[in-house]
Amino acid sequence: MVAPSACSHAEGAGGRTRRATPNVNQLSLIAEGRSNAAIAQALVVTTRALGKHMASIFMKLDLPAENDERHRRVMAVVQCLNS
Repeated sequence: MVAPSACSHAEGAGGRTRRATPNVNQLSLIAEGRSNAAIAQALVVTTRALGKHMASIFMKLDLPAENDERHRRVMAVVQCLNS
């Protein structure tokens, strides 16, 4: 199951969707194929801060360690698209 805080938009009063959370913004930029440096620049954070945030997203999504067959960045985007 995908953690809602990692993939969903925040809901405001009356069920209206508010601005996307930073996690959604990050995952959108990942889906565009951007590098960590480009994502950090777009979100106005350091690459180190972005790396910590990415690790948090991967943990929330309970993604396995990256290996030669699977890439966690891609798996994170796919999980959120499927949620």
